[in-house]
Amino acid sequence: MIGRCTIKETECMYHISDNKFYIAPIKTTEAGKLYRKVDNNELKCVELQKPYSSNSCDLIYFSKVSFTLTGIVCYIEYFFELYSKSSLTGIRIISDQLTAFVNPAEHYYIQRHEENKFQRTDLLYGSDEIQEFEFNYKSKLIQGKIISGDILSRGIASDLKLNTRLDLRFTAFENLLDLVDLCKIIR
Repeated sequence: MIGRCTIKETECMYHISDNKFYIAPIKTTEAGKLYRKVDNNELKCVELQKPYSSNSCDLIYFSKVSFTLTGIVCYIEYFFELYSKSSLTGIRIISDQLTAFVNPAEHYYIQRHEENKFQRTDLLYGSDEIQEFEFNYKSKLIQGKIISGDILSRGIASDLKLNTRLDLRFTAFENLLDLVDLCKIIR
């Protein structure tokens, strides 16, 4: 992904590849100002505005930063896609580690061999709830579901794999770093 963004009042070009977020100031005279802000640990996350919506963006949180001659390399720890600026009331986590931990094929195999529990589900466009749970985090009730299916939920951007996903719902966080801390706990 390639684009332009504003980081700490500095116009930048960016490129995302291999879990790395490359930033280069458009005006080379502003590079020192941006380097100092990053070096002083003032930059933990970046919002990338969506061109088609003024209220949504992608949010990138990174834990490690390195400097190059032409810019900055941020190592992405969390990438929140289609984050809503007005209120974030839920997240969806999809990862290979989660799919390995709660394997959908194993779930359906066990379900198939238990009497009267197997139901056919359209896993391309539909989904099947595997587990539902609740917990408290910083005095907020977090409701979670482990779900399998919806293989084509992202249209042509779908990876065509039967993944397990974790959907979490909650009241909006005041501080985005609390959301990052929640993701670290879940990890």
